[in-house]
Amino acid sequence: MKMVVGASVFFIILILVLMLNSLRTVPPEIVAKQWFDAMSDRKLGTAERLATPHLEETLQAKVMDLRALSDEYYSDFVDSKATPQVSVPTFDNPQQPTAANINIRMTFPNGDPARDVVIELVKVGRQWRVNSVM
Repeated sequence: MKMVVGASVFFIILILVLMLNSLRTVPPEIVAKQWFDAMSDRKLGTAERLATPHLEETLQAKVMDLRALSDEYYSDFVDSKATPQVSVPTFDNPQQPTAANINIRMTFPNGDPARDVVIELVKVGRQWRVNSVM
């Protein structure tokens, strides 16, 4: 009987932890960094989960896709050894933010700028998602 009660309590706690974890909102700068890292590591499945369908549409309009963009970021890391720095987000409305812009600055080892990537994120439900890249 004690094992059944113990197992029941364990599963209830596990379900509560999973529910609370799904309700939390990850800040946009962390989502942008996770997306950029996934793109730089060529983890396109992860990058897709952190993006909206609009991102793919805008890339296709530029005759590009996630893989081609990922190759560019990967090249920055491997060939030039550039390091990313994530900026503080700027919001469309700080009281009720629904969109945010984050700048990721790539810097060469000697300190020279390599590339600036501006990531626009939108809030979809409770989660921030990458909506476009400039």
